[in-house]
Amino acid sequence: MTETSPDHPVPDDFYRAFEDRFRGSQELIFGRLEAYVPFLRALRAERDATPRGLDLGCGRGEWLQLLEREGFDALGIDLDDGMLQAARDQGLSVEN
Repeated sequence: MTETSPDHPVPDDFYRAFEDRFRGSQELIFGRLEAYVPFLRALRAERDATPRGLDLGCGRGEWLQLLEREGFDALGIDLDDGMLQAARDQGLSVEN
């Protein structure tokens, strides 16, 4: 865990560890998101150009993974550096 300070009492990677433990694995969440595939495919079919997706609060990037798999140009935004690093480690396009 990262050091804490008076200005930042919670370690930087606290939320990532919390989510990994209590939200469920990335595989579990990704499986749940499969329900949206028909909607994404319908959106993609309506476009001549590559559709774009923006995920605000992208976390570990499960939604971004799904968007990219379905042919979207996807960008994620998050405030948590640990979550952003997890998404970057998967090759996802994310920003703070």
